[in-house]
Amino acid sequence: MRRLGVVLALLLFSVSGHAKSLPELAEFLRERVVRIHMAGPNALWAGTCTAFSIDATRGWGITAEHCVQTRDGFRYQLYDDARRPLTLLVTSTELGPHNCRFLPQMLRCPDDDIALIQGKTFTERPALVAQTVVPAPGVQVAAGGFAVGRFPAFFWAGTIARTYPEWFHFEVQGPILQGMSGSPLVTAEGLVIGVVTKGTYGHTLALGSWHFFELREAALKKEN
Repeated sequence: MRRLGVVLALLLFSVSGHAKSLPELAEFLRERVVRIHMAGPNALWAGTCTAFSIDATRGWGITAEHCVQTRDGFRYQLYDDARRPLTLLVTSTELGPHNCRFLPQMLRCPDDDIALIQGKTFTERPALVAQTVVPAPGVQVAAGGFAVGRFPAFFWAGTIARTYPEWFHFEVQGPILQGMSGSPLVTAEGLVIGVVTKGTYGHTLALGSWHFFELREAALKKEN
């Protein structure tokens, strides 16, 4: 059973900071996002996604799960821009589904769609600091990622439209473009509150940073 509890305050921590202007926030994100390349069978190119560091010491980064494996379980070979391989540590699918028995029928149980990966590239950029407080609708947020796989990283600002606090799941008014899956979703202070998973040109879905802790704990158990 996976659900939020009183341990939330003991998980990933948040820090206070000053709000950044939009140009400052765009530069802040561009210095921190990583483009990852996915290769299919026989190392054929399959696409690109976005990732970001959450632990520079361990070289751990977060991206969307569909960027590392398909729904039927095929795992891509992952590389950074320097063609260095990236290692998949754990996916949210491995942790099992949410307990959605009490979710109102009109609301779909949110898909877990994040993965923890490891590579030297995540030691070379500052790690984002997570905020595990559920933002309220109307809060301004921003994201940065490699739209259609190209440089420079694409930046957009949007507004939290709806939240599902029990699942740490958000809907955001803002565009999602191909290649931006795995982009960090940050507050005006630069604290990461989630990861972009899917959406359209005007509507984006994100899973909140509370779920990063689940992946971290699973990876630490594998190490031991």
